[in-house]
Amino acid sequence: MNIVFWGTPKYAVKTLEFLVNSKHNVVAVITQPDKRRARGSQVQYSPVKTRAIELGIDVFTTSSIKNDINAINLIEGLNADINIVVAFGQILPNRVLNYPKYGSWNGHASLLPKWRGAAPIQWTLLNGDKNTGVCIMSMEEGLDTGPILIQKSIPIEPNTNAHQLGSKLSVITAELMIEALYKIEDCFKEGTNLKTSLSLKEQKASKDLVSYARMIKKEDLKIDWKKNCLEIHRKVMALYPNAYTLLNGKRLKIHSTKLLTNTERESLGINEFIKNIKRNDFMTGHIIYNSINKLLLVKASDGVIAIEQGQLEGKKPSTSEVLSNQLKIDAVNINNRLS
Repeated sequence: MNIVFWGTPKYAVKTLEFLVNSKHNVVAVITQPDKRRARGSQVQYSPVKTRAIELGIDVFTTSSIKNDINAINLIEGLNADINIVVAFGQILPNRVLNYPKYGSWNGHASLLPKWRGAAPIQWTLLNGDKNTGVCIMSMEEGLDTGPILIQKSIPIEPNTNAHQLGSKLSVITAELMIEALYKIEDCFKEGTNLKTSLSLKEQKASKDLVSYARMIKKEDLKIDWKKNCLEIHRKVMALYPNAYTLLNGKRLKIHSTKLLTNTERESLGINEFIKNIKRNDFMTGHIIYNSINKLLLVKASDGVIAIEQGQLEGKKPSTSEVLSNQLKIDAVNINNRLS
């Protein structure tokens, strides 16, 4: 089959690579427009564009395919057999979806209809889901509403962050997409309804399970220490490596946290430290360093949470021991408060 591939972030690169290494032919890649970095005038390509150029594939960009008639005409002129879409970032209009004879197919990183939308991996982790997965679906003009051809579910391992989960799901998406192409090709016959012959599973039967994974905003990244330890931990994992807090005006990204059980607190011998920050003069966000066990401990609404790794602005990612030196944290100073 001749394929037009639609994708933008790193997540989609693995599927592109699998398609290129298959028996099929990727005739073009469509991706989001280039961006300019905040500092200087350097142009930044999307990860998919960067990889497509390396692979020698023609690349086209559009900021709004729905309103870009020139781009639509160009794409139709490619005479592709099928559209494959993975995290492109725009809703494709019906004219684009329906022109290839094999239709348009999307690889989505959730168990639809749960977490339709732009950030399913992040919202899966924010919500504390026990399982997630990938769906390959026939595309409609709605937001991830099409009937499902294949899906695979996997458990979410404890303390998995968004980068780790995304890497795992990107491989599954690529594998399932190749499997889907074989099914689509095998079931296609001129004059027949491809969707009927594939026995697709409609999402409409599961409306009560629908949830939406809206795009992550800048304000979502800031940690609220008035939340409980579990909520904070989930945010750090879900928004890795960008969840942050402030100390004395300096931005501190939190890359890894640890939830301490009663048994762990006993074995680490830090109960006295915890008693200190439970005093009334220590409010949520107060941070101390336990030099014995090299832990940065922060008071949340329901106890304390340990910072394992982070990155102070202008510095490299560091362990809690290094961070304590960079931040000049001591064990008892009540002015050490994150905000």
